[in-house]
Amino acid sequence: MAEGSVRWFNDERGYGFIVPDDGGPDVRVRSRAVRSPGLPLEDGARVRFTVERGEAVEVVALGAPEVPPGRAVRVAIGALVVLTLACAVTFVVLVVQGSGLSALFLCTLVGVGFALERLGG
Repeated sequence: MAEGSVRWFNDERGYGFIVPDDGGPDVRVRSRAVRSPGLPLEDGARVRFTVERGEAVEVVALGAPEVPPGRAVRVAIGALVVLTLACAVTFVVLVVQGSGLSALFLCTLVGVGFALERLGG
């Protein structure tokens, strides 16, 4: 990927131009090529981009701040932590009681964990 600076970009018109660092001709960029969601390209901003047929097809603003996870993601992670702790306590109680269900419970947890990992990626 090449690097350069935004000469100008008009969000309303949906396009602008990038000046490559290598000194080549200006490269046209359309808004659909920008891969920094929620961050409009500002004049003079540093970017990294890929060129195809004289036009930027993938543009990423350099130094763009990371977007923190949304509230829904934080709530889901918290719920998973609570569920994991509840499962661990249940398993310990079943083992202490000498219940034959402890092995079944453990196998179920391992199976669910394996399935969640496969779904996640």
